[in-house]
Amino acid sequence: MKAYTTNLLNAVILIGTSVWSFLGEVRHTVPTLVFMVLGVILLSLNNGVQYRIKSQFRTATAVSLAAALYCLYNVWYFRDSEHFNTMVKFIVAALTSSLAFVFMMLENRPTKPTLKK
Repeated sequence: MKAYTTNLLNAVILIGTSVWSFLGEVRHTVPTLVFMVLGVILLSLNNGVQYRIKSQFRTATAVSLAAALYCLYNVWYFRDSEHFNTMVKFIVAALTSSLAFVFMMLENRPTKPTLKK
């Protein structure tokens, strides 16, 4: 799987979970839209990830890591509550963000120079 496909999948999952959380709540709160903002940022950076523009690639990697850490923080926060749907949303978002981060790091690793004879 390429880094730009995992980045696109991550952006769509983050936006989807944000909309799902926002529409499922009785009181609409702003923190549920954090995933929407992160997803839109990743979606706007996806073209730069595909064409390997260094600044956009690094920014998308950092945003994916931030999204994964934010999801894991929310999973830790809701661990004792009875909000199972909220936990599932955060776990799915954390998995896709972690997957995107790993694939971007694997694609960005330095290669060994080959000796020409």
